[in-house]
Amino acid sequence: MGQVSAPSGHLVRVAIRSPRRLFRDTLAVCLSGQPEFTVVGHVSGDAALLGLCDLCGPDLVVYDAGAGVGEALRALRTLRTRFRRIRLVVIYERLTPADLSGSRQVGVDTLIPCSHGLDALLMLLHQHVDALRSGVAVPAPGGLSTQEREIITLTAAGHPVSRIAE
Repeated sequence: MGQVSAPSGHLVRVAIRSPRRLFRDTLAVCLSGQPEFTVVGHVSGDAALLGLCDLCGPDLVVYDAGAGVGEALRALRTLRTRFRRIRLVVIYERLTPADLSGSRQVGVDTLIPCSHGLDALLMLLHQHVDALRSGVAVPAPGGLSTQEREIITLTAAGHPVSRIAE
């Protein structure tokens, strides 16, 4: 089951998943004040997120992975399998090379560290709005090497050169 990307002029439907109530409530209020977005719901767990996606068909999911992305990969894989056109934006505290590789294999569109703050997240979400409205598809995994895709993912998430070099 998938949904059609938001055409020009339409609101981008966003689902938020975070175990941290204050974070998800704050992000929901912040996005609701943005003219491009409508928050279809915000939940604390993976099962509730799947139900929300089944019911509301969001265009974009903001997934708070917390301390590590590795524990979230199974849920993210399920999301990607059931909803191929959803954009997955994952917020994390720590990212290991295995987490980065697993995220790429699952089909996470964007990884962003918590340390970048709300302004960086909003800027990133607006970039996804532009891509959804222009009909830009999620790039196919072919054509670039694994290392090139990892560098692009880290660069897009705003990591400094020293972190990318690691």
